[in-house]
Amino acid sequence: MNFAALTDYLDHLDERFGVPAADCAVYRDGRLAYRHMAGYSDAARTKPLTENTMYWVYSATKLYTCTAALQLVERGLVGLDDPVCKYIPEFAAPLVKAEGGLVPAERQITVRHLFTMTAGLNYDIATPAIVTLKKCTGDRATMRAVINAIAEAPLDFQPGSHFQYSLCHDVLAEVIAVVSGMKFEEYVAAHLIRPLGGKDACFFPTDEQYARFCAQYRYDEQSGIMTDIGLHNFTRICPTYAAGGGGLAATVQDYALLPVALSNYGLAQNGYRVLNPETVELMRKNHMAGVTQADFNRMKPAEYGYGLGVRTRIGGASHCPAGEFGWDGAAGFYTLVDTVNRVAVAHAQHVVDYELTYDVMHPAIRELIYEGLGL
Repeated sequence: MNFAALTDYLDHLDERFGVPAADCAVYRDGRLAYRHMAGYSDAARTKPLTENTMYWVYSATKLYTCTAALQLVERGLVGLDDPVCKYIPEFAAPLVKAEGGLVPAERQITVRHLFTMTAGLNYDIATPAIVTLKKCTGDRATMRAVINAIAEAPLDFQPGSHFQYSLCHDVLAEVIAVVSGMKFEEYVAAHLIRPLGGKDACFFPTDEQYARFCAQYRYDEQSGIMTDIGLHNFTRICPTYAAGGGGLAATVQDYALLPVALSNYGLAQNGYRVLNPETVELMRKNHMAGVTQADFNRMKPAEYGYGLGVRTRIGGASHCPAGEFGWDGAAGFYTLVDTVNRVAVAHAQHVVDYELTYDVMHPAIRELIYEGLGL
């Protein structure tokens, strides 16, 4: 293995792209093969990153949420084709936007629709129902109240007819809470984070953990300026809300515990089984076709499809094989799982609104990882 090119790339992310901090961990066969931290955790650039630096992983949370939900599917407590209203009655009779007004949904939203982002939901967190709820509760709404408010908005399309990135996994998190009888964040801690050996991953960081956060920036494409924007997580509809689609905070090594287990078909290094191998296969199978595949490829490259909450590689020239899967986050977090080569990756940046992260940096990092592994 030779990761010199990857190290050089990470060391020059600031010079080339203005990214102040990058933290990358690569695992092979369950063992750490590479770890490199470049840059500083504070905006003043006086504190180098350490292994204890924390990040909002934003939408990379979805890997945890969907894995947690699939545990319940394995146990027979949730069916992929169950109507969501079985667990959340407020979704029993959704209306759908149509030319000239609203029409009743032609079919029920199912749990599978939530996993695959085909339910008709969107990512509007400022609907009248949500705004009113935040005001009435002093911005302290319960998770169920937030999900009920989401259910009040009309769907953008008939369930199952399109792919649209949305609040589907936030709703899936509430299904987990209903079925398990636990708060969503408590279920994830009890069935994923703690059994895997995680120490810091959480939805509600303590003051001590906030003190270890990497500074968070916003990139302005017109000016090219990085601005420190504080540590607010904009996917948390209110401070009491554990967003299943984007609310997890973690160190790189804590987050990586799940991808490492999934790269070994669900079996962690410590012997804890997260998922059965056949469930991992179902997770990484492409569930898009026709219109939904075309919808997804407006978001991700054509060599990828979408499985149960993850991108999944279906072709294209690359070192990594078909079936490589994972996701990323709004501030540049990136995770990759490869069951063929038993490779897992967790990579953190903390810059929002930077499209080059996904179009240029992540693909380059992926290719350099495989080159470094000699694959």
